[in-house]
Amino acid sequence: MSMIAKPKNKQTAFEIFRALAVSMVLVGHFTDAAQDIPLLAKKIGFAFGYYGIPLFFIISGFLLTASLVSILKNKHCSFTKVCGVFLEKRFLRIYPAYLVSLIISAIYLDSSAFYFLVHFFNVHNLFDGYNRSINVVYWTLAVEFQWYLFAPLLIMLFIKNTIQVQVALLMVFILLSIVLRLYFFNEYLDNKYSLSSLVWVGNDQLYIHLYNFLIGVVLYQFRNITIKIHLSLLLFLMAVLFLIGYVESDLISGINNYNEQTSQYRILLGYVAILILAFIVFACLHVEISRVPYQVISFISLVSYSLYLYHLPILGFFKAYSLVWYIYLPVFLFSSIFIAALSYYLIEAPFLRYSSSLNRR
Repeated sequence: MSMIAKPKNKQTAFEIFRALAVSMVLVGHFTDAAQDIPLLAKKIGFAFGYYGIPLFFIISGFLLTASLVSILKNKHCSFTKVCGVFLEKRFLRIYPAYLVSLIISAIYLDSSAFYFLVHFFNVHNLFDGYNRSINVVYWTLAVEFQWYLFAPLLIMLFIKNTIQVQVALLMVFILLSIVLRLYFFNEYLDNKYSLSSLVWVGNDQLYIHLYNFLIGVVLYQFRNITIKIHLSLLLFLMAVLFLIGYVESDLISGINNYNEQTSQYRILLGYVAILILAFIVFACLHVEISRVPYQVISFISLVSYSLYLYHLPILGFFKAYSLVWYIYLPVFLFSSIFIAALSYYLIEAPFLRYSSSLNRR
C-alpha cells in the first residue's frame, strides 16, 4: 500500500457515500419493521444498517470543513461574518425540507404545540421522552444541527493545528464518548435510568457522536493523499465491519437483560468499527465508477436527505397493512423515493440554489 499526493475531485465519492448511507438506513429499518422475515435476516439487515448514521456524520464533518474553508477564502470577511454565512448555508440546507416533513408528521400524529416547538428548534433530543417522538430519525437532525453551532470553532481549532495535534484531539473526543457511554450504562445497571432514558443520554446526544464529525474534519486534512488499497484488503475490512455489525445487533437486548460485561465489550467494539469505517471512507475518496451506475447513485444521493426524512413514516404507514415482505419492500421503496424526489425538486432545490450563491456574494 503506497501513498502519493494527488489532488482530485471528491464529488463522486461523496455521492456514493450519501447513497450508501441512506441505503443502509433504509435496509436496517425495513428489516426491523418486516414481521415475516427470519431473525437471521433481521440481524443481517441490522449489520448493514448499523453504519448508516456514522457514515452520514463523517461525511458532514468533511463537507462542512470544505464549506467553511471555501467561505474563509473571502479575505474581506471577518470570522463573525464567515460564521454567519456558514450557519445561513446550513440552515438553508437542513430546514426547508425538515420543516415541511415536521409539519406533515405533527399534523398527522396530532402532536402538541410543545412537541412541535422542541422539534422546530431542534432541541427535542435534550428532553427525555421527546428525543424519538414524532419521527424517530429526527434525533439525528438535532445532533446534526447542534454540531453546526459548534462546527466553525471546532473546525478552526483543528485545521489551525498540526496533524499530530488534530489526531490527539480526536482521540480525546473518542475517549470522552466512550467514558460517557460506559458511565451511563453503569447508571442504568444501578436502576437510575430506564432503557429509553439510557438511549436518550447515552446515544441521542451530540457529545456521544461529536467524534464522528471530527473524524470527517481530520479526513479533510488528508484529502489530497491517495491510498492504493488492494481489493482483497478492502473486502476483508468490509467483512469485519459486517461481522461487528452482526454482533452489535444484540447490543440492546444484552443491555435490556443487564448483561454487563458482554454489553461493555460490544460498546467498545462499536468504536473500533467506526474507525475502520473512517479508514474505508478515506481509502475511497478518489473512487471512480462507470456512467450507468453513477447515474443511479447520483440520483439516490441527490434525494438522500428527503429520503431519510420520509422513509420511516412511509414504512410505518404500509406496515399497518401487514403486507408480505416481498410486496412490502418494493411498495415501500417506490413510495419513499417518489416522495423524496418531489420533496427535493419542489422544496430543497430552490433553497440550495440560493445557498450556492452566498459564497459568490
